[in-house]
Amino acid sequence: MEMNITGINAGVIRNNEEFLAVALKLNIKNSNPILLFFPALTLRDLLIAMEYYLHKQKALHGDQRKDFITAQTAVIKAMHAHIPGLKREELENADINYRVDAIDNFASDEGKLIFTLRLHNNEKFIFEIHELQIELLTQVLMHAINNAGMQDLALRMASLLDFLPLYDVDCQPDGTMIYDTYTQPDWKTALFDHYLVLLYHYVETKKKSSFCAAVIKTRSLPDTPETQAIAKRLLAFSPRLGKLANKACQVHIQAINVKGGEPLNLDKCMHTLNQIRHQITVRPSVKKAKK
Repeated sequence: MEMNITGINAGVIRNNEEFLAVALKLNIKNSNPILLFFPALTLRDLLIAMEYYLHKQKALHGDQRKDFITAQTAVIKAMHAHIPGLKREELENADINYRVDAIDNFASDEGKLIFTLRLHNNEKFIFEIHELQIELLTQVLMHAINNAGMQDLALRMASLLDFLPLYDVDCQPDGTMIYDTYTQPDWKTALFDHYLVLLYHYVETKKKSSFCAAVIKTRSLPDTPETQAIAKRLLAFSPRLGKLANKACQVHIQAINVKGGEPLNLDKCMHTLNQIRHQITVRPSVKKAKK
């Protein structure tokens, strides 16, 4: 099988304790090595796409999984023999034109992941990696961050890969809703299967019920441990939900019914959210949602 990328290396560019970018150096077949710089947001998007395929790979069983691991091991061994050197001077003199400002598109074809990267100088760069190389690339990127002493960043990145935030909502006492919107490109939403509303029910002083909510897209169904874990992690991600970190609350999770190919809109989200609110009866005690 043909591999465009024959070797990879990575390092972190920082300003004192501030993370600026991961420098990813690639040995490319029949071409000179190239050095790309991924700031936090584009690095997260790259990892989201690769995590989707890692999830699919882990779901393989029997001979299919055995054959995949055998092929992957051979590819990784070959790539370890072609790791490009990455000098400190290359990081200190990083060319801003090779900073990846956005991932404009993503597709897969015959076992290859194809990213259309928009560089800082507005040029497009096609970044193509084989599915057998995904695990190694993910490990190299995360190792570079950890090796730079930025374990908190690595943990935060890892906590944001299995869902997409779409809306955060603060439900006001008069019934109005204040919300934030997170616009996601089509290629990212296509990686996930289920739209979910997560309604956080908590009690303010004077035993007054209050609500916050989030709308996400994820692979997990409502009544699963995976979704419960996402509900807790959202408290650290969302400015509107952050105030619940130390409050006792119940989380009510419900899928939003969307017909195949139909886009999700704000009205449908708010309608589902209001339905859940009306179904809730206040209980004497509530569980604590932790980070």
